[in-house]
Formats: sequence, structure tokens, C-alpha cells
Amino acid sequence: MLLCREINYYTVFQHRKPVRAEFDTLGNAVISVLLESDWTIHSDEIEEDSDHCEIWATNKEDTFAFMLFPYDEGVVTYG
Repeated sequence: MLLCREINYYTVFQHRKPVRAEFDTLGNAVISVLLESDWTIHSDEIEEDSDHCEIWATNKEDTFAFMLFPYDEGVVTYG
């Protein structure tokens, strides 16, 4: 999941086999999603001993921190 709580931004990425994938890597998917929404990416930092990445981006005048992290627990399969 890519999350920015300050602006209520949530995007869930689903990993699929390369034949069906829209992007070849998660990094390319995240960058594409932000750039298509007119965000300018300033930095990305992977925290040591952690499973998340902090991405700082600006949209017009405001800068926000986006967190990219695993969200398997939030996906519920039924049917």
C-alpha cells in the first residue's frame, strides 16, 4: 500500500505474474502513479531493519510524506 494520511491518499498495489502485470516492478508502478497525478518526487528512503519506504513528494505547493509498505493483512479474499 502507498499511504499519505495527511491527504487521505490510499493506493493498494497487487502483485501479479509478469504476463498480466501493468508494470515490471513495484518501484515503476509507484513512480508512475505519482507522476500521473502531478506529483514531483523529491526523495525515497528505505528504513534500515524495516519493511517500508518513505517517499517525499510535492503537488503544486505542498510537500507530503508517502509511506509504501506491505498490506497483505488488509486484503480479504472471498467467494
